[in-house]
Amino acid sequence: MALLNVEEIQQDFARCLERVQAGETIVILQCGKAVAEIKPVQSSVKQRPLGLCTGEFLVPVNFDEPLPDHIIQEFEGKVNYVEMKEEIFKGMSVDDIVAEIEGFKG
Repeated sequence: MALLNVEEIQQDFARCLERVQAGETIVILQCGKAVAEIKPVQSSVKQRPLGLCTGEFLVPVNFDEPLPDHIIQEFEGKVNYVEMKEEIFKGMSVDDIVAEIEGFKG
């Protein structure tokens, strides 16, 4: 830990930052009293280990292909869901619709 007064910091601030980047803590003195501390930032982000989910899932072969137009339209808010719902369930009975919905729930 280094003790530097305000004038020393002002004279060569860039050098002080280099020292902090190297891991040193600098205490700033004003009239002989400690008023501030400059220290390296501690990273709070831990790196996740590579391969954490190896074998858990497969990336589809078409993963990098462009999305179909209907999905892009949904993202852009250009879909009329009432018309879409009517088209999807056209000709289906209520029981068929309920069975279809239950199938999505798993």
